[in-house]
Amino acid sequence: MDSNAELGQPVQIPSESKLSIVSPKESDSLGTAEWRNYLDKDKLFEVWSPPDESPYSRFQKSKTIASVDQWATELKPRYSEGERTSEAGIDNLIGSGVLSKNTAVILDSGGPHSVAMAVKLAVEQGYSPVVMFNADVHPQGTNKAEQELATLLYFAEQVKKLKAEEKIKPDAPPVFVLDMHRSDLVMGKDVDNTYIYSQQDFPTAQELRQRGITKVVYLNEGDQEGRITASYQSIDRVNQDLKPVVGAWDQGGLEMVYTGISPWKNERRSFEIPSIGLEDRFTQRGSDLFEREPHYFERRLSYPDMIPEVYGEANGIAMHRNRERFVFTSDGKLEIYNERGFARDMKAEEIRNFRT
Repeated sequence: MDSNAELGQPVQIPSESKLSIVSPKESDSLGTAEWRNYLDKDKLFEVWSPPDESPYSRFQKSKTIASVDQWATELKPRYSEGERTSEAGIDNLIGSGVLSKNTAVILDSGGPHSVAMAVKLAVEQGYSPVVMFNADVHPQGTNKAEQELATLLYFAEQVKKLKAEEKIKPDAPPVFVLDMHRSDLVMGKDVDNTYIYSQQDFPTAQELRQRGITKVVYLNEGDQEGRITASYQSIDRVNQDLKPVVGAWDQGGLEMVYTGISPWKNERRSFEIPSIGLEDRFTQRGSDLFEREPHYFERRLSYPDMIPEVYGEANGIAMHRNRERFVFTSDGKLEIYNERGFARDMKAEEIRNFRT
């Protein structure tokens, strides 16, 4: 199932040559058809680039945007309930008082949600979006990059207007726009279009300080509604590939602040889980994936304790505790996966607690 799928809508399984856009629109965020003008990689890249003379231009990624040429006839703008809920959470973040011209922001949510939140920050606070999506679009791809590409189209004309009106200025603080699903490795996929970041993908603490940045807010898909709470302030909230980046910023004297916004308010969020079952517990299959992407299981298991979530194509329900995933499948199987991808049977007391 598409990890970015809109809940409450039938899931469309794309063919080899078709894309399936969640909540497709005929018009863009301004109610116009101008989005069609951006079905060109150069125009889309230009409109989303930070203003000329911005020190953050060199950090923008181009691979996802470059895919627009190949899929121009398939794409439509996306704007879903997940984006609306995420934008509402940004109001709380603004109200927290942590944002200023001296504060950078990392949006590490689902790609479309990150785009919508970045535009909200541009409109309300004058932030300059820095697009960091770096996956080729492919209908069979592990990373559903077409969803964020469609959302870039939805907001493109609005961003052009913000730049023309100098609402986004060359010296604006950056908001780095990421997709948390960048490294969603799922066994059996034909196309691995995932990617991870390194420290070279972001400015150093010294570079940020030279530009007047003294604080960085990291936002993920947490249950904080954009608010700043003491219990959430930990580097453990950060996706594994970014921990060296954030750690270096912290050591370099930047203040780190953590929050989260769940895009699916009061709803269960659909996602894929690795197709590693009990039969793989004594094989190399789970171990090989762990060696390749050790943070994959760590992030997948980093959910609030015992919050139920639908997984697969409504094949069951999963809950999480102490870095283990408790799974009850539609055919009655009870399994527990740990962060290395191996499984064990549930104990009697765990079954009782789970059913409760």
